Amino acid sequence: RRFVVMAFPFALAALFFRVYSYIDTILILKLTGEAAAGWYSIPNKIVNAFVFIPLALSAATYPRLSEYFAHNRAEMQRIWGGSIIYILFLVTPIVAGGFALADILIPTVFGPEYIHSVTPLRWLLISMLVSYTTYPIGSCLNAGNEQTRHTKIVGLVMVIDLLINFFLIPRFGATGAAIAALISNTVYVTLGLFALRRIFSLRGTHVVSRVLRILISGLCMGTVVYFLHLHASLIVGLLVGALLYPLLLFISRACTKEDIRDV
Repeated sequence: RRFVVMAFPFALAALFFRVYSYIDTILILKLTGEAAAGWYSIPNKIVNAFVFIPLALSAATYPRLSEYFAHNRAEMQRIWGGSIIYILFLVTPIVAGGFALADILIPTVFGPEYIHSVTPLRWLLISMLVSYTTYPIGSCLNAGNEQTRHTKIVGLVMVIDLLINFFLIPRFGATGAAIAALISNTVYVTLGLFALRRIFSLRGTHVVSRVLRILISGLCMGTVVYFLHLHASLIVGLLVGALLYPLLLFISRACTKEDIRDV
């Protein structure tokens, strides 16, 4: 019975997360029809194709987070901050490149009939930056014995997501669902960060300054790739972006030698 009681918040959070992750597709189909659902399914699949990145990092760090919760909160804070940084290292170039090249990638890969998927893809890519950070936040809350609070956050976000989808989808279709995802994930991260303060202080982590430098590097890369694909070729844009992004990380000191050693 004790284990059932302990496991219940985890099971409920998983259920809530499942609902608010997939309800948008169902609502688009019911509220706007099959065409909009098809336009949304393509960007949704693209974003979900990379979800293994935060899942793998969260699974790898969870045992250490649990261990250090009992013995070393400062180390727990360091591991959590590192997870956020490494996820953004990997995801930011995908988001920046995908955003810059969406108008050519979608028609080229999926056909011109999916041109209406471009705008939802761009909104979902921005949401991807936010949503992928929810994994280390949720993992840290669970490891820090705040699973009940985490479940309440996920449940509240699920309700908010449903309400926003009901409001935006009839007005903006697939794009409305993508905007709803961004808003809901932002609420999740905001509430999650407030909850994390019950476990350790977020001051002095330097995570915010590192995150800003990563995002600025990605923005610069995306801007260059966008203008290159207008005046050169897609391949040239991708190659330049692949070389420019790590260079910008080192110039801005968003990535250091210590980060490479830790990997």
